Amino acid sequence: MTVSRIRGQAEAARAASRRLAVASTEAKNGALARIAALLLEREEAILAENARDLAAGREAGLDDYFLERLTLTPARIRGMAADTRHVASLPDPVGETIDARTLPNGLQVSRRRVPLGVVACIYESRPNVTIDIATLCLKSGNAAVLRGGKEAVRSNAVLGDLLRDALEGSEAPAGAVQVVRDPDRAHIDEMLAMHDVIDLIVPRGGAGLISYVREHATMPVVAHGAAVSHTYVDSEADLAMALKVVDNAKTRRYSICNALDTLLVHEAVAPELLRSLGERWAGAVTLLGDGPPSTCWRGSACPASPSSPRGRTTGTRSTWPCARACASSPPSTRRWRTSRRTAASTARRSSPTATRTRCASPPRSTPPSST
Repeated sequence: MTVSRIRGQAEAARAASRRLAVASTEAKNGALARIAALLLEREEAILAENARDLAAGREAGLDDYFLERLTLTPARIRGMAADTRHVASLPDPVGETIDARTLPNGLQVSRRRVPLGVVACIYESRPNVTIDIATLCLKSGNAAVLRGGKEAVRSNAVLGDLLRDALEGSEAPAGAVQVVRDPDRAHIDEMLAMHDVIDLIVPRGGAGLISYVREHATMPVVAHGAAVSHTYVDSEADLAMALKVVDNAKTRRYSICNALDTLLVHEAVAPELLRSLGERWAGAVTLLGDGPPSTCWRGSACPASPSSPRGRTTGTRSTWPCARACASSPPSTRRWRTSRRTAASTARRSSPTATRTRCASPPRSTPPSST
C-alpha cells in the first residue's frame, strides 16, 4: 500500500515526538536559538518567496486586509526571531508539577505536565504562524504538522526548509516539525482522519474552516470562536493617552484579530476625542458610527458611514471600526457582559472564546477581566 506524502510526514512527526518528549531543555533551546539565527540569516530569501505569494495574491484579487496578513517585512522577520528567542527563555513546562497531595493512607498523588505528542494545525494566510506554532510546540516537547493556506505556500515552504535545517543542526529530532507544502484542500480531510498519529488538531482561521474541522476531526480539537475587540473611553479618561490607545489599537496592524473593532466613548468626551481621531485617521480609517459619533465626526477629514447592529458586534479586520457614544459607563459594561455570556456559552458547547477589552480609564462599574 502506498503511503501518501502527508501521511508519511505525520508518521515522521510521530516518531520524532517520542524523542522530543524526553529531550533536554538545553536541546530544545538550542534548536530554538538556531531557528532565530536562521530567520535573520535567510531574511532575503524569505522576503523573496513572500513577494511571490503577494504577487499571486494581488493577481487573484485578495482583499487588502488579507494581503496585509500575508505580508512579511524585515521588521516582522526580526520580530519572529525575537519571539523565538523569548520562547527559548521561558521555563520548560515539561515535567512541572502542577498539583500534589498526600492521601490519608500516605499515598502521594501528583499531576505533572507532559507533552501531548503530535499537534497538527490548519491555518490560513499568516506565514509567521508557521514559526509561532513550531517554536511553541518544540518548547513544550510536541511534534508539529503544519498545513498553511495556499496563499502563503511559497513563504511556508521556505520557512519549512529553515525549520528542517535548524533541527538537523541541533540536538532535537529533525522530523519534529513537518510543513505540508501541497495546498490541496483534500489533505485537510486526510489529516482529520489520522487519529492514530495526530493527537490534537488546531484550526486557525474563519468560521467555515473551524466548523468543518470540528465536524470531521477524529481526534480532539482546540478551536477559538468569534471575538470583538472593544475600547471604552470614560468621561474621566486622559484624552491624550486615550487617543494614543485607540489609534494604536486600530492602526498598529489592523488585520490581526485583536485589533480594535468597536469604540465606545462617553458622550461627555465624544466630540473632542472623535474630532481628534478624525484628524489623526484622515485618509486611513473610515468610521462606522450612528447618532452622536456621526455628528461629532462631521467636518473632520476622516469619513464616517452609518453602522449596522451586526457591524457593532462582529470583528472587522479592516480599517472600518465602529463607534458609539454612551451616556454613562453601564451600557459598555452590559455589552461586555453580553459578550462574555455569549463567549461562555460557546466555550461550554465547543471551544474557548475570547472577548478582548481595553480601557483608557476604568469604568465606574468594573467590567469582567479580559481573557
